[in-house]
Amino acid sequence: MVLGLTRRAVSLAPLLFAAPPSMPPLAPAGATLEIPLRPCDVGALCAIVDLGRGVRVKAVVDTGSPHLTVPADGGCNERDGCADALAPAPGAPTSAIFGVGGVGVMRWRHADRFIVAGVDLARAHDKSSPPPGVTVGVPDLLLRRASGGFFLGLIAASDDADRRPLLSQLELPRGDAADAPSGGLQIAAFRIDAPRRVLTFSSAPLISSAVDALQLVDLRPFGATVRHYAVRVSALEIDGVRLPLARMKRPVVCIFDSGLSCAVISSGLIADAARAARGMRGARALDRPPDEWSSLALTMRTEQSAAVALSAGSDGGPFFCAAVQEGGMYPEAARSPAPGDERPHFVAVGATFVGGGVLTIDVFAGRASFEPGALHGNGAWYA
Repeated sequence: MVLGLTRRAVSLAPLLFAAPPSMPPLAPAGATLEIPLRPCDVGALCAIVDLGRGVRVKAVVDTGSPHLTVPADGGCNERDGCADALAPAPGAPTSAIFGVGGVGVMRWRHADRFIVAGVDLARAHDKSSPPPGVTVGVPDLLLRRASGGFFLGLIAASDDADRRPLLSQLELPRGDAADAPSGGLQIAAFRIDAPRRVLTFSSAPLISSAVDALQLVDLRPFGATVRHYAVRVSALEIDGVRLPLARMKRPVVCIFDSGLSCAVISSGLIADAARAARGMRGARALDRPPDEWSSLALTMRTEQSAAVALSAGSDGGPFFCAAVQEGGMYPEAARSPAPGDERPHFVAVGATFVGGGVLTIDVFAGRASFEPGALHGNGAWYA
């Protein structure tokens, strides 16, 4: 649910949506680990993580942030865990943005372990530097109020050399046994299977190169600082009004953010869309603030031009949308080499769009797949 973090990057490089359910993705075999998940209060899915020193936390599985974050100093609770027992990590606090405009300070602690499904994944670091374990972000009160503060971030790439993403600090063992020797395998892909309530880590791609999928666009040239999982949007509807994307000044991307409950849209998109749609039937819907909209639908195209559609609210199901300033997504925009009129607008979609299906991300291949599910979310795949 973190939409902007200092030093956080967005990746619109090749990411893909998977094939339809009748064509399950296949890929070369690699080491894998299945982690059981459980529903969270916010409609997302949570994982239970043992960090050592008696610290056991329940964190939202979040494709929209790069770090494991756990509250401390009175901001925790017995149900979800607390970082009080973890040792301070080297380095100064950093500024951060959580959710819709929650700006605050992130302090950092160090956990000796990262145990999920009975396996310690924080095991393969060079013993001389840094010590084995993972870095844990501790959000301050303002950040906790904006989001709750418990997140297991799955963004794998960041421009912040001092605070490496969680996935870059984890490795899968080179065998099936939990006591396999150190020196494990880098996590190259993951899958969030909501119907089965399972998170899978893999050291090899989970999507076959033969499968048609969506490609991501890399937003870092535009001022983003982490590699988000995002793809260009080919069609966008708000309250049934199809926006004339070709007449808009800037392109639009969809960002997959499983830590969100619904949708967040960039404020610049609203202004650009209202200008482009002026005179169109139904365009008055764009004059209302996003929290008064009743539905949002978008379409993306795969490598082979198949359409992937996501929507929420159109079937009478739960829907909420909020607008945010672009500064949290593009904190380095002032130093960006790309022209500002090319910087994409964004729509970040959460659980009500994709939470009932199966989302697969091949991190280094830059591909993703999504299979709609029956729980909730209105994803569709069609030729």
